[in-house]
Amino acid sequence: MNINLIVCISGILIWLLSFLVMNSKINAQKKNLAAKGKNIPKAETSFGASLSLTILVELLPIIIPMKFFAETVACVCGLLGAYIVLNERLINLKKADSE
Repeated sequence: MNINLIVCISGILIWLLSFLVMNSKINAQKKNLAAKGKNIPKAETSFGASLSLTILVELLPIIIPMKFFAETVACVCGLLGAYIVLNERLINLKKADSE
């Protein structure tokens, strides 16, 4: 198996795992807010677009052939972008809980 393909597949799997973990934390925070009777703030409109772009960055090395270093950087950027977007959503929910 090609090392570039292994990097792409592992990047996608790590992205999926981090998405599932952060999504469970976000859902738990939403349930906590609902139990307290507080309004759950809507996600910003850029949330969905940003998350979609992180998926695109993860798939970019599969779509466009790249050298190993560029492919690795693209996968890491996709992972970091997803973490930032999901963590920002979690922070916004925690702010709503503390108000």
